[in-house]
Amino acid sequence: MDDFLFVASKIFWGIAQPTNLVTLLAIAAPAAVLLKAGKRLVRSLSALLLVFVLTFTVVPVDDWLLGALEHRFPPQMPDMADPPEGIIVLGGVIDPVKSAKSGIPAIGSGAERFTEMLHLARKYPSARVIFSGGSGRLTDREYKEGDAARDLVERIGLSATRFSFESEARNTIENAMYVSRLFPPQPDKSWLLVTSAFHMPRSVGVFRRMGFNIIPYPVDFRTEKDGEIGFGFDMVGGLSRASLAIKEWVGLTVYWLLGRTDSWFPAP
Repeated sequence: MDDFLFVASKIFWGIAQPTNLVTLLAIAAPAAVLLKAGKRLVRSLSALLLVFVLTFTVVPVDDWLLGALEHRFPPQMPDMADPPEGIIVLGGVIDPVKSAKSGIPAIGSGAERFTEMLHLARKYPSARVIFSGGSGRLTDREYKEGDAARDLVERIGLSATRFSFESEARNTIENAMYVSRLFPPQPDKSWLLVTSAFHMPRSVGVFRRMGFNIIPYPVDFRTEKDGEIGFGFDMVGGLSRASLAIKEWVGLTVYWLLGRTDSWFPAP
């Protein structure tokens, strides 16, 4: 079942994400003209393309959708009387394929997940630290992000024995599943959870469902909580941020329907 859902989600999102939908519409509209399709079809495709472009380029839909996710949990964690049992860091930072083929860890967006892992490891020297990330690809699945993360830690000059690297998880559900196998959750033990702010609600819900006492530590903010949201003209940025947000809202809904999260929109 998990394998089917993983493959299905990749195929669905490869088609449904806004960037690809706009591209498909941009191809379909002129193609309909060249093929001498009916005027109604050409007008419908052109109108739909215009709506998509205006929605994600001019109207700040991306900020509305992404901001609601990012600021669900406060950016600052509460003061802790006792150090956490451990620190869980979710992958999505290093490209394992590029890293393996170039011989150099390829860090992408969301690098704060990794840098804050190092900061928290120093701040809480007695806490266990686990980085969870395998391969989220349909191809080249032999390359694992956890292995690339281990290499990066060693390149920085730190001892990898200070960390645990889980390299089998392909998505958030499997992050929680594999981490729980390495460190079975206990209600009286708290764990810091480090991931991008837009991904935090879904991650918190999944780890809570697995039995972890989670303290969210969101990083990699893409929107400003108190910033003004205004109209602009940024097709690439708007489509990119909208894709992130829509993917998370769809993920939250699917995970909730499957019973993989403790609520539809987890809260503090």
